[in-house]
Amino acid sequence: MLQKLRVLSLQSWLVILSGIWILSTILTQNVFAQEVKISVGSTAAKQGEHLLVEVSGSISDTLLDSVRIVVQYNANRLKIDSVRGGNEFAVQCIQPTVSDKISILDGTLEVSCTSVKSTTEGRLFVIYCTVLAGLGTEAEISPKECYINGTKKDGTLTPGKITIDDIPATVKFKESIGLPFENPSYSNIRIPYSIDTPTKVTFTLYDLTGRVVEVIPAVDRTQGYYVFDYVPTDGVFANGPYFVKMTTETNVFFTYFMRLR
Repeated sequence: MLQKLRVLSLQSWLVILSGIWILSTILTQNVFAQEVKISVGSTAAKQGEHLLVEVSGSISDTLLDSVRIVVQYNANRLKIDSVRGGNEFAVQCIQPTVSDKISILDGTLEVSCTSVKSTTEGRLFVIYCTVLAGLGTEAEISPKECYINGTKKDGTLTPGKITIDDIPATVKFKESIGLPFENPSYSNIRIPYSIDTPTKVTFTLYDLTGRVVEVIPAVDRTQGYYVFDYVPTDGVFANGPYFVKMTTETNVFFTYFMRLR
């Protein structure tokens, strides 16, 4: 047997050693690069209620330098307030980098962090959100993609459902309008507002000179938190500042936004 091994050529030895290295690499990856699992907790809530939604699962790899998780949600019923990580989570950043993009009724939330620890069936991070008044009795928060060290990972992604009771939570509502986001705006504008007693609500948009640019027809609103979604019309809205007037049956409120294209 030893004589047969001695007569192998240098090229044959290189082929054998290469095969051993490839096999050991595959086995190492199978051991350490486990499948990603991400699930979002389900709960029930009332209109106007502030929720803590837990995102849990398994993230494991040989090296964990960074993680980016993409989540989609129903933006017509949920407003994302913040995302938190920390020492008790896989996402170690107390305030992870967050991108929250809204397109009419759908929202896409991206959570990124460069300080990550391996976990199995543990807590990844939490999402704080507010339940808005709107259509439908369910809102879904659904993980869609996970990137570890910049590489997209396959895995089991399980959505969570929030069952909504449209009887407002027992909180005091103050009729008011908030600040737009994103501001400056490059596409659509979202302006939060709240209603205390049932009323008709009208929005009017003005340019800096006070000229009326657009009037949004009145809508009926009951007590609750809402978001005014608006997509500026190209050719009508030039770059610059604009004022938004919200008119109810008893009050008038103003806010503003900057339009950039």
